[in-house]
Amino acid sequence: MIQAVDDYPFHQTARTFSEPITDDPRWFDRYWFMTGSLSRKLCLITGIGTYPNSRRIDAYAMLSDGSRQWNLRVGRERDSDPMRLSAHGLAFSLERPMESWKLALEGYEELAFDLEFAQRYPPNYLPPLFVERDGQVIMEMGHFAQGGSMSGTLRHGGDTLQLDEWASQRDHSWGRRPPSGKVASGIHVWLPAQVGEREIWVWFRENAVGLRRGLEGIVRHRDGRTWKVQDVEHRIEVKEEVAPHRQLVRAQLTLSLAGGERMEVEVEPLCPVFIAGGGYVDGEQAQGSYEGASLTSWTVDDDGRDEIPLGIIDHFSRVTVDGEVGQGVFELSLGRYEPLGLPAPAEG
Repeated sequence: MIQAVDDYPFHQTARTFSEPITDDPRWFDRYWFMTGSLSRKLCLITGIGTYPNSRRIDAYAMLSDGSRQWNLRVGRERDSDPMRLSAHGLAFSLERPMESWKLALEGYEELAFDLEFAQRYPPNYLPPLFVERDGQVIMEMGHFAQGGSMSGTLRHGGDTLQLDEWASQRDHSWGRRPPSGKVASGIHVWLPAQVGEREIWVWFRENAVGLRRGLEGIVRHRDGRTWKVQDVEHRIEVKEEVAPHRQLVRAQLTLSLAGGERMEVEVEPLCPVFIAGGGYVDGEQAQGSYEGASLTSWTVDDDGRDEIPLGIIDHFSRVTVDGEVGQGVFELSLGRYEPLGLPAPAEG
Protein backbone atom coordinates (compact mmCIF):
# COMPACT_ATOMS: atom_id res chain seq x y z
CA MET A 1 0.00 0.00 0.00
CA ILE A 2 1.41 3.38 -1.01
CA GLN A 3 1.35 6.18 1.60
CA ALA A 4 2.36 9.83 1.85
CA VAL A 5 5.74 8.88 3.34
CA ASP A 6 6.57 7.05 0.10
CA ASP A 7 6.94 10.43 -1.61
CA TYR A 8 10.14 11.06 0.42
CA PRO A 9 13.57 9.89 -0.89
CA PHE A 10 14.24 7.47 1.98
CA HIS A 11 13.53 4.02 0.46
CA GLN A 12 16.01 1.22 1.17
CA THR A 13 14.21 -1.57 -0.72
CA ALA A 14 11.89 -1.79 -3.72
CA ARG A 15 8.90 -2.09 -1.38
CA THR A 16 6.72 0.69 -0.02
CA PHE A 17 7.19 1.73 3.60
CA SER A 18 4.07 -0.25 4.56
CA GLU A 19 5.85 -3.50 3.58
CA PRO A 20 8.66 -4.76 5.84
CA ILE A 21 11.58 -6.51 4.19
CA THR A 22 10.34 -9.81 5.68
CA ASP A 23 6.87 -11.30 6.09
CA ASP A 24 7.72 -12.56 9.61
CA PRO A 25 4.68 -11.68 11.80
CA ARG A 26 7.05 -10.74 14.65
CA TRP A 27 8.38 -7.70 12.75
CA PHE A 28 7.79 -4.58 14.83
CA ASP A 29 8.52 -0.90 15.37
CA ARG A 30 8.38 -0.18 19.10
CA TYR A 31 8.77 2.85 21.39
CA TRP A 32 9.59 2.76 25.11
CA PHE A 33 9.57 5.64 27.62
CA MET A 34 10.33 5.86 31.34
CA THR A 35 10.45 8.51 34.01
CA GLY A 36 10.43 8.53 37.79
CA SER A 37 11.02 10.32 41.06
CA LEU A 38 13.79 9.39 43.51
CA SER A 39 12.07 11.15 46.41
CA ARG A 40 8.71 9.44 45.77
CA LYS A 41 10.26 6.09 44.77
CA LEU A 42 7.87 6.04 41.83
CA CYS A 43 8.52 4.85 38.27
CA LEU A 44 6.39 4.98 35.11
CA ILE A 45 7.25 2.90 32.04
CA THR A 46 5.05 3.06 28.96
CA GLY A 47 5.34 2.16 25.31
CA ILE A 48 3.68 1.17 22.06
CA GLY A 49 4.47 -1.12 19.16
CA THR A 50 3.18 -1.49 15.63
CA TYR A 51 3.24 -4.87 13.84
CA PRO A 52 2.63 -4.30 10.11
CA ASN A 53 2.68 -7.97 9.04
CA SER A 54 0.17 -9.12 11.65
CA ARG A 55 -1.71 -5.78 11.47
CA ARG A 56 -1.61 -5.15 15.24
CA ILE A 57 -1.07 -2.20 17.56
CA ASP A 58 0.02 -3.15 21.09
CA ALA A 59 0.68 -0.72 23.97
CA TYR A 60 1.10 -0.64 27.73
CA ALA A 61 1.71 1.52 30.79
CA MET A 62 3.25 0.27 34.05
CA LEU A 63 3.51 2.26 37.28
CA SER A 64 5.40 0.96 40.33
CA ASP A 65 5.70 2.51 43.78
CA GLY A 66 7.78 -0.34 45.21
CA SER A 67 4.79 -1.96 46.92
CA ARG A 68 2.33 -2.34 44.06
CA GLN A 69 2.58 -2.25 40.30
CA TRP A 70 -0.28 -1.23 38.01
CA ASN A 71 -0.33 -2.74 34.51
CA LEU A 72 -2.36 -1.40 31.61
CA ARG A 73 -2.44 -3.51 28.43
CA VAL A 74 -4.22 -2.30 25.30
CA GLY A 75 -4.31 -3.60 21.75
CA ARG A 76 -6.23 -3.23 18.49
CA GLU A 77 -6.08 -3.96 14.79
CA ARG A 78 -3.65 -1.73 12.91
CA ASP A 79 -5.25 0.55 10.33
CA SER A 80 -3.80 2.21 7.24
CA ASP A 81 -2.31 5.18 9.13
CA PRO A 82 1.10 4.11 10.53
CA MET A 83 1.34 7.26 12.65
CA ARG A 84 -1.88 6.67 14.59
CA LEU A 85 0.00 5.38 17.61
CA SER A 86 -2.89 4.93 20.02
CA ALA A 87 -5.23 2.32 21.45
CA HIS A 88 -8.03 2.47 24.02
CA GLY A 89 -7.10 5.82 25.60
CA LEU A 90 -3.29 5.46 25.48
CA ALA A 91 -1.74 7.69 22.80
CA PHE A 92 1.75 8.65 21.62
CA SER A 93 2.47 11.55 19.27
CA LEU A 94 5.81 12.25 17.60
CA GLU A 95 6.03 16.05 17.66
CA ARG A 96 9.59 16.60 16.38
CA PRO A 97 11.81 13.65 15.41
CA MET A 98 14.67 13.09 17.87
CA GLU A 99 13.42 16.02 19.96
CA SER A 100 9.96 15.69 21.47
CA TRP A 101 6.99 13.36 21.99
CA LYS A 102 3.60 13.73 23.66
CA LEU A 103 2.18 10.88 25.75
CA ALA A 104 -1.38 10.73 27.07
CA LEU A 105 -3.56 8.27 28.95
CA GLU A 106 -7.21 8.85 29.78
CA GLY A 107 -10.31 6.87 30.62
CA TYR A 108 -8.98 4.90 33.60
CA GLU A 109 -9.75 5.70 37.23
CA GLU A 110 -6.48 4.54 38.79
CA LEU A 111 -3.99 5.94 36.27
CA ALA A 112 -3.82 8.86 33.84
CA PHE A 113 -1.17 11.18 32.42
CA ASP A 114 -0.57 14.05 30.02
CA LEU A 115 3.17 14.28 29.44
CA GLU A 116 5.79 15.62 27.05
CA PHE A 117 9.23 14.11 26.52
CA ALA A 118 11.96 16.59 25.51
CA GLN A 119 15.44 15.50 24.44
CA ARG A 120 18.51 16.46 26.45
CA TYR A 121 21.05 14.36 24.56
CA PRO A 122 21.47 13.05 21.00
CA PRO A 123 20.32 9.45 20.43
CA ASN A 124 22.73 6.58 21.13
CA TYR A 125 22.58 4.01 18.32
CA LEU A 126 23.26 0.35 19.05
CA PRO A 127 24.66 -1.63 16.09
CA PRO A 128 22.13 -4.17 14.78
CA LEU A 129 21.81 -7.43 16.71
CA PHE A 130 21.48 -10.64 14.71
CA VAL A 131 21.13 -14.14 16.17
CA GLU A 132 20.49 -17.20 14.02
CA ARG A 133 20.16 -20.76 15.31
CA ASP A 134 19.70 -23.88 13.17
CA GLY A 135 18.79 -21.74 10.19
CA GLN A 136 16.11 -19.80 12.09
CA VAL A 137 16.38 -16.08 12.83
CA ILE A 138 15.99 -15.67 16.59
CA MET A 139 16.74 -11.94 16.70
CA GLU A 140 17.30 -9.24 14.11
CA MET A 141 16.97 -5.81 15.67
CA GLY A 142 18.22 -2.26 15.58
CA HIS A 143 17.56 0.40 18.16
CA PHE A 144 18.65 3.66 19.72
CA ALA A 145 18.20 5.16 23.18
CA GLN A 146 17.98 8.81 24.20
CA GLY A 147 18.05 10.73 27.46
CA GLY A 148 15.67 13.58 28.06
CA SER A 149 13.15 15.07 30.46
CA MET A 150 9.45 14.52 31.12
CA SER A 151 7.02 17.29 32.04
CA GLY A 152 3.26 17.41 32.58
CA THR A 153 0.80 15.70 34.93
CA LEU A 154 0.56 12.18 36.26
CA ARG A 155 -2.52 11.04 38.19
CA HIS A 156 -2.13 8.00 40.37
CA GLY A 157 -4.98 7.04 42.65
CA GLY A 158 -6.20 10.26 44.26
CA ASP A 159 -2.96 12.18 43.74
CA THR A 160 -2.07 14.39 40.78
CA LEU A 161 1.66 14.98 40.40
CA GLN A 162 3.22 17.84 38.47
CA LEU A 163 6.30 16.66 36.60
CA ASP A 164 8.79 19.46 36.07
CA GLU A 165 11.51 18.10 33.79
CA TRP A 166 11.86 14.75 35.54
CA ALA A 167 14.78 12.80 34.11
CA SER A 168 13.53 10.45 31.42
CA GLN A 169 14.77 7.83 28.98
CA ARG A 170 13.35 6.55 25.73
CA ASP A 171 14.16 3.75 23.31
CA HIS A 172 13.09 3.06 19.72
CA SER A 173 13.63 -0.46 18.41
CA TRP A 174 12.63 -2.24 15.22
CA GLY A 175 13.02 -5.74 13.82
CA ARG A 176 12.14 -9.12 15.34
CA ARG A 177 13.03 -10.86 18.57
CA PRO A 178 11.55 -13.19 21.22
CA PRO A 179 8.83 -11.16 22.96
CA SER A 180 9.92 -11.73 26.58
CA GLY A 181 13.57 -10.78 26.01
CA LYS A 182 14.63 -12.81 29.08
CA VAL A 183 17.75 -14.97 29.05
CA ALA A 184 17.68 -18.71 29.76
CA SER A 185 21.34 -18.70 30.75
CA GLY A 186 23.85 -15.98 31.50
CA ILE A 187 23.18 -12.36 32.36
CA HIS A 188 21.69 -9.39 30.49
CA VAL A 189 22.17 -5.85 31.83
CA TRP A 190 21.05 -2.53 30.34
CA LEU A 191 21.61 0.75 32.22
CA PRO A 192 20.38 4.06 30.80
CA ALA A 193 20.94 6.82 33.38
CA GLN A 194 21.44 10.55 33.86
CA VAL A 195 23.78 11.89 36.55
CA GLY A 196 24.24 15.64 36.70
CA GLU A 197 25.38 16.83 33.26
CA ARG A 198 26.24 13.30 32.11
CA GLU A 199 24.30 10.60 30.34
CA ILE A 200 25.41 7.00 30.89
CA TRP A 201 24.28 4.19 28.62
CA VAL A 202 25.64 0.64 29.02
CA TRP A 203 24.52 -2.76 27.72
CA PHE A 204 26.32 -6.05 28.18
CA ARG A 205 25.60 -9.76 27.94
CA GLU A 206 27.56 -12.70 29.38
CA ASN A 207 27.04 -16.45 29.05
CA ALA A 208 26.50 -18.91 31.91
CA VAL A 209 30.18 -19.05 32.85
CA GLY A 210 30.70 -15.28 32.67
CA LEU A 211 32.25 -14.95 29.21
CA ARG A 212 31.37 -11.67 27.49
CA ARG A 213 28.98 -12.02 24.54
CA GLY A 214 28.31 -8.35 23.87
CA LEU A 215 29.13 -4.86 25.13
CA GLU A 216 28.04 -1.41 24.00
CA GLY A 217 28.15 1.82 25.94
CA ILE A 218 28.74 5.54 25.92
CA VAL A 219 29.17 8.38 28.41
CA ARG A 220 28.10 11.76 27.06
CA HIS A 221 28.38 15.22 28.64
CA ARG A 222 25.85 17.97 27.97
CA ASP A 223 28.66 20.03 26.41
CA GLY A 224 29.07 17.38 23.70
CA ARG A 225 32.12 15.50 24.98
CA THR A 226 31.66 11.77 24.46
CA TRP A 227 33.53 8.67 25.66
CA LYS A 228 32.96 5.16 24.37
CA VAL A 229 32.74 2.40 27.00
CA GLN A 230 35.46 -0.11 26.13
CA ASP A 231 35.08 -2.50 29.06
CA VAL A 232 32.96 -3.04 32.15
CA GLU A 233 33.65 -4.81 35.43
CA HIS A 234 30.67 -5.51 37.64
CA ARG A 235 29.79 -6.51 41.17
CA ILE A 236 26.11 -7.41 41.30
CA GLU A 237 24.13 -8.68 44.29
CA VAL A 238 20.70 -10.20 43.82
CA LYS A 239 18.06 -11.84 45.97
CA GLU A 240 15.57 -14.58 45.22
CA GLU A 241 13.23 -14.39 48.19
CA VAL A 242 10.28 -15.35 46.01
CA ALA A 243 11.49 -17.76 43.32
CA PRO A 244 12.11 -17.55 40.46
CA HIS A 245 12.47 -13.74 40.44
CA ARG A 246 16.07 -12.54 40.76
CA GLN A 247 15.87 -9.00 42.00
CA LEU A 248 18.74 -6.52 42.28
CA VAL A 249 20.00 -5.59 45.76
CA ARG A 250 22.89 -3.37 44.63
CA ALA A 251 25.38 -3.07 41.80
CA GLN A 252 28.70 -1.42 41.13
CA LEU A 253 29.98 -1.01 37.58
CA THR A 254 33.52 0.05 36.73
CA LEU A 255 33.51 1.50 33.23
CA SER A 256 36.75 1.71 31.24
CA LEU A 257 36.37 4.65 28.86
CA ALA A 258 38.20 5.53 25.69
CA GLY A 259 41.18 7.68 26.65
CA GLY A 260 42.02 5.62 29.74
CA GLU A 261 39.59 7.08 32.30
CA ARG A 262 37.74 4.73 34.66
CA MET A 263 34.31 5.58 36.04
CA GLU A 264 32.75 4.02 39.14
CA VAL A 265 28.95 3.76 38.94
CA GLU A 266 26.97 2.82 42.07
CA VAL A 267 23.41 1.55 41.60
CA GLU A 268 20.86 1.40 44.43
CA PRO A 269 17.45 0.06 43.34
CA LEU A 270 14.43 1.91 44.72
CA CYS A 271 11.49 0.12 43.13
CA PRO A 272 11.17 -2.76 40.68
CA VAL A 273 9.11 -2.75 37.50
CA PHE A 274 8.30 -6.30 36.39
CA ILE A 275 7.98 -5.69 32.66
CA ALA A 276 5.94 -8.85 32.14
CA GLY A 277 3.12 -6.43 33.02
CA GLY A 278 3.70 -4.73 29.67
CA GLY A 279 3.54 -7.94 27.64
CA TYR A 280 7.23 -8.87 27.78
CA VAL A 281 6.25 -12.55 28.09
CA ASP A 282 6.04 -15.55 25.80
CA GLY A 283 2.81 -17.22 24.73
CA GLU A 284 -0.69 -15.91 24.16
CA GLN A 285 -0.23 -12.70 26.18
CA ALA A 286 2.95 -11.65 24.37
CA GLN A 287 3.31 -8.24 22.76
CA GLY A 288 1.87 -8.07 19.28
CA SER A 289 -1.16 -10.22 20.04
CA TYR A 290 -3.17 -8.36 22.70
CA GLU A 291 -6.75 -7.28 21.97
CA GLY A 292 -8.90 -4.91 24.04
CA ALA A 293 -7.94 -3.18 27.30
CA SER A 294 -7.27 -4.31 30.87
CA LEU A 295 -5.84 -2.70 34.00
CA THR A 296 -4.47 -5.04 36.67
CA SER A 297 -2.17 -4.69 39.67
CA TRP A 298 0.41 -6.84 41.44
CA THR A 299 1.98 -6.80 44.88
CA VAL A 300 5.70 -6.34 44.22
CA ASP A 301 7.12 -6.39 47.73
CA ASP A 302 8.76 -9.53 49.06
CA ASP A 303 5.66 -11.53 49.99
CA GLY A 304 3.64 -11.14 46.80
CA ARG A 305 5.81 -11.65 43.75
CA ASP A 306 4.80 -15.28 43.24
CA GLU A 307 1.85 -14.19 41.06
CA ILE A 308 4.11 -12.39 38.57
CA PRO A 309 5.31 -14.23 35.43
CA LEU A 310 9.07 -14.72 35.18
CA GLY A 311 10.73 -12.08 33.04
CA ILE A 312 13.03 -9.09 32.94
CA ILE A 313 12.97 -6.62 35.84
CA ASP A 314 13.60 -2.91 35.24
CA HIS A 315 14.90 -1.55 38.57
CA PHE A 316 14.29 2.18 38.94
CA SER A 317 17.46 3.20 40.76
CA ARG A 318 19.51 5.89 42.42
CA VAL A 319 22.73 6.11 40.38
CA THR A 320 25.83 7.73 41.91
CA VAL A 321 29.05 8.77 40.17
CA ASP A 322 31.84 10.60 42.04
CA GLY A 323 29.41 11.55 44.82
CA GLU A 324 26.90 13.04 42.36
CA VAL A 325 23.42 11.48 42.42
CA GLY A 326 21.17 10.84 39.45
CA GLN A 327 18.69 8.22 38.36
CA GLY A 328 18.18 5.51 35.80
CA VAL A 329 16.90 2.01 35.12
CA PHE A 330 19.00 -1.08 35.78
CA GLU A 331 17.44 -3.72 33.55
CA LEU A 332 18.36 -7.23 34.64
CA SER A 333 17.69 -10.75 33.42
CA LEU A 334 19.52 -13.70 34.98
CA GLY A 335 19.38 -17.33 33.96
CA ARG A 336 21.90 -19.97 34.96
CA TYR A 337 24.95 -17.92 35.90
CA GLU A 338 27.93 -19.57 37.56
CA PRO A 339 29.77 -16.40 38.75
CA LEU A 340 26.87 -15.78 41.17
CA GLY A 341 26.24 -19.47 41.85
CA LEU A 342 22.79 -19.36 40.25
CA PRO A 343 21.17 -22.41 38.65
CA ALA A 344 18.54 -22.09 35.94
CA PRO A 345 15.40 -20.43 37.37
CA ALA A 346 12.58 -22.84 38.15
CA GLU A 347 9.56 -21.51 36.28
CA GLY A 348 5.99 -22.41 37.10
